Amino acid sequence: MGATIAVELLARNNIRIEKVILDAAFCVKMGVLTPIYTSIFCWTIQKIKSGKTIPAIMIECVMGKGNYGIVNTFYKNVEIQSIRNACRDIYRYEISGKIADFSGEVTFWYGSNEHYPRKTVGLLIRHLPQMRVEVFEGMGHGQLLNEHPEEYVQRMKDIMN
Repeated sequence: MGATIAVELLARNNIRIEKVILDAAFCVKMGVLTPIYTSIFCWTIQKIKSGKTIPAIMIECVMGKGNYGIVNTFYKNVEIQSIRNACRDIYRYEISGKIADFSGEVTFWYGSNEHYPRKTVGLLIRHLPQMRVEVFEGMGHGQLLNEHPEEYVQRMKDIMN
């Protein structure tokens, strides 16, 4: 969700940003499916918080294939109302055309097993033709950071230096 916030900050253009990494931004409007996806996501987070098993297919649909470690990393201490609020906003988010005014360097990262960030690339590239895209083969959401933190940090340093 943080990368989607960064997309909005770029569009507002109120702060000076020279380089940015958008790690799996989610900017795909869900339309009438918003309440359904929100309910499913909240139900899943509640199961995580209570230590119950999540069906693998559900994890893979949202977080990417083979990304089961993410369950232990995220969401255990978050309030369900916070998740509901975040889903409401993110599933309805619309990219502002003002983002085209951003002239800094943009790098978009996502795992090859992530569906919605891939769609976001198609939406953003229309406004940000300078955007460089890096796809991490065989990875899901947050998987590079979770399983290979040293590589993640090195890649960040390489871009930001």
